Amino acid sequence: MTSFSRLSAFATVPVLLALMSAGQAFGAEAATETPEEITIIGGKRDVFKLEEQTFQAERLVYERFSALNEDQDYDIECHHEKATGSILTRTNCRPNYVDELLMTYGGGDREETVDTIPAAVIEGYAKKLQELMLKYMADDPALRAAVQEHSVLAKRLSESKKE
Repeated sequence: MTSFSRLSAFATVPVLLALMSAGQAFGAEAATETPEEITIIGGKRDVFKLEEQTFQAERLVYERFSALNEDQDYDIECHHEKATGSILTRTNCRPNYVDELLMTYGGGDREETVDTIPAAVIEGYAKKLQELMLKYMADDPALRAAVQEHSVLAKRLSESKKE
């Protein structure tokens, strides 16, 4: 498995959101709920606005999940980071255990370290994160609503980028 795909297995939380917001965990009723008001009008400027709305909705999901979650290793935090050799920053959201694994298995350099982390360790953390997310979604209507809002926005964003 390549560094990128192994890293994606434990560092890319939006994949979990897509899975859960599809209504698989809570049946078709959850998939048909829509947020009270989201207004999107076409145009490039509006695509940028929709990207921002989608990102903010994603952050709200992570904040709500982290507030409910009692295991700080699985709290999800967003970080503004610069890629090596770049002046541009981007926001990466990931569970706290990702940084701990990177430090444990080799000094924190994401690209070089990820290949040293055993696949079973990555899979174990990813499985527990998914279990926690599903548990809290089942118990908390606010988290379910936040995930659903993110899902609607992400779908609209995807569709707007195809146009």
